[in-house]
Amino acid sequence: MIREHFSRAKSSNPNAQRAFYTLLCAAAAIFVLYCASPLYKGIIGMFCVAAITAAVLIYTKYVGVEYFYDITFDSDGTSVFVVRQVTGKRSSTLCRIDLASIVKIDRLDADQKKAHKTEAGYLKYSYLPTLAPKSVLLLKVSSRREHAEIFIEASDEFAALLSSYADEARSLSLEEDF
Repeated sequence: MIREHFSRAKSSNPNAQRAFYTLLCAAAAIFVLYCASPLYKGIIGMFCVAAITAAVLIYTKYVGVEYFYDITFDSDGTSVFVVRQVTGKRSSTLCRIDLASIVKIDRLDADQKKAHKTEAGYLKYSYLPTLAPKSVLLLKVSSRREHAEIFIEASDEFAALLSSYADEARSLSLEEDF
C-alpha cells in the first residue's frame, strides 16, 4: 500500500560552498585591484562582475536552497512524486508526476552521469542539491503528456521505496484501465 513519505535532500559534499566563498574572495580581491589600478579599469571591473555573478548563481542553485522529495496524493487520490524547492521562506513546486508514469529508476555514479546522453524526445530535469555529486538517481518518466529524465539525489532506501511505490501505482493503473 502506498503511503505518504517526505524526504529532504542533503548535500553530499561541500563543493558548492567552497566555490561560493572562493568566488566571493576572488571578487573582493579583483575589486581591490580595480580600485588600485590606474589602467584597464573596464576589463578588471568586468572580471569582478563575472566573479560576483558566478557566486550569486552558485548560491541560488546550491547553497541557499533546500530540495524536498515527497510521495503524496493529489486531490483525485492519485499517488504522485513531488519535488519542492525551499528558498528562505518561499516554497516552490518544481516537479509533480504520477508515480505510475515512472518507468525506470537507475543509480548513476559521477562518470556514468557525465557519459549519459538523454534520448531524443525526452526532456531533462536536474533537482540536485550538490555541485558534482558522487551518485544520483535517474528517474525515467513516460506519460501521455511528457517523456522526461529526472535527476535527484536520494538514499538507496528512498530509491527502493520509490521504485516499489511506482511498481504498485503502475499495477493499480493497469487494473483500473480494464
